[in-house]
Amino acid sequence: MRIALTSAVWLLLAATLGLAQAQTRAEGAGVSLVIPEGWAADPALATETGPLVLTNFRGRYDRGGILPRGGAEIEVTRIDLPPGTLRDYVRQELIDAVIETMAERTAGGAAALRVIYRDSFGPSLTYANVTYYVPHGRVLHKFYLTAHADDVRWMSYVAAFDRLLAEARFP
Repeated sequence: MRIALTSAVWLLLAATLGLAQAQTRAEGAGVSLVIPEGWAADPALATETGPLVLTNFRGRYDRGGILPRGGAEIEVTRIDLPPGTLRDYVRQELIDAVIETMAERTAGGAAALRVIYRDSFGPSLTYANVTYYVPHGRVLHKFYLTAHADDVRWMSYVAAFDRLLAEARFP
């Protein structure tokens, strides 16, 4: 009886503090991630080489593959590690974007380069982006967060993305 009561108290306390929440993981593109609450993975795309795509809008893109208003996407890919410096590679990859910041960070305990930038696709479509570039062995993992530049929830997407990267695992 005492053990059952102690277990019940522990479960109630754990649930109250959020300790008992099951973490949903997504695996693909050579990485394992904890899916943020309110987001879902597209299992049709998840393969060992990627891409791995998470959205907060159930994958219901607007016409032409445009993100819906209020929607955000996380995409994970990997490529062979390119020659040269990582910063030079990023500048070339984002040659048409407006880079706001580029800073050294970590992702899943690995050294990373975090880049914040904007991509415009005409006068009525601009995306805000945060991308982590994570060299791991002979592979470069790329984690992209994308949403409309004027989305009022942008900072909450960035916070969820940064947590996802802190908990990333490279099996």
